[in-house]
Amino acid sequence: MPSTKYKIIDSHVHLFAKENLKLLKWDETHPLHSDYRLDEYLKYSVCERFQIEGLVFIETDPIADLSKGLEGCEYPIQEYLYVARNVTGNLHPGEGEASELKQKFIKAIVPWAPMPLGKSLLRAYVEILKNRSLVVEFNLVKGFRYLLQDKPPNTMLQKDFVQSLKWLDENNFIFDWGIDLRCGGLWQFEETIDVLKQVPNLKYIINHLTKPNLAVHPTEVEENDEFLQWKDYMKQIYTNSPNSYMKLSGGFSEMPLEIIKNKDKCVEYIYPWFKVCFDLWNVDRTIWASNWPVCSLTGGENLTSNWFEITEMLFDKIELDEESRKKIYSTNYLKAYNLN
Repeated sequence: MPSTKYKIIDSHVHLFAKENLKLLKWDETHPLHSDYRLDEYLKYSVCERFQIEGLVFIETDPIADLSKGLEGCEYPIQEYLYVARNVTGNLHPGEGEASELKQKFIKAIVPWAPMPLGKSLLRAYVEILKNRSLVVEFNLVKGFRYLLQDKPPNTMLQKDFVQSLKWLDENNFIFDWGIDLRCGGLWQFEETIDVLKQVPNLKYIINHLTKPNLAVHPTEVEENDEFLQWKDYMKQIYTNSPNSYMKLSGGFSEMPLEIIKNKDKCVEYIYPWFKVCFDLWNVDRTIWASNWPVCSLTGGENLTSNWFEITEMLFDKIELDEESRKKIYSTNYLKAYNLN
């Protein structure tokens, strides 16, 4: 393929200032206990082969206490307001330098939402976000996420959770769906299929290829029972979510550490899982993302360029044409996040 300089929208980025880390679950011993603001993202997202033109902010699983109802949701609200301040340029001390570039850089915001509380409290929560920010900021809120990968069984199957999903669908919001094969297990996929059958038309943005088990050796993966069951479940997820999109992202956090520095090996390990997803969601419903800064723990400071190189090698392997790559990198996100 020619060395085209691609325009890229990074559809899965977490932003936080060290000043605001009290909002998150990471104490001072956590390796990401530092500044990961737009300042740092722009500094470490430079490559001759691409130009990052914007990002989609995804909530960072802030601290919340659902037993207190909406009173236990103040930290997620504060996380949203921090991101909103980046849009208007009204940043607090320690939150970074404001600039016209940064104010236009965040293309969509996906805050945390109290999905298990049911649609009435979800509606009230969304009104709080709306009333505590400006129109220009809230207009960027295109959907919500409540991370499911670390939650106990039956969380997503509860009536209130399902009703919350239905409310999102009724109000033209998307839902970022985060489950985890490697650490969570196949039961999350069984429950997901059950939920999708109840709320099939909501626009789901499925995170990180569902975090596959990339520890399985490539020569063994096609006969691996877990892979074969996952493959079947992915077909069912695709069938039962006709408006869903798949994020090509997050691979570095799932790869064996001993292969991370070898890009050829990385491609070899991820290819079978990528191919299953791509054969289903294909060119028009796949979107690219880095999962910055989480994947920088293993992918390195230059995460975006490292992940871009690996995805380019995956695209070469399936002989994907340039126009299709452009869709995945920079235009599919528009429809996925209701921006057009």
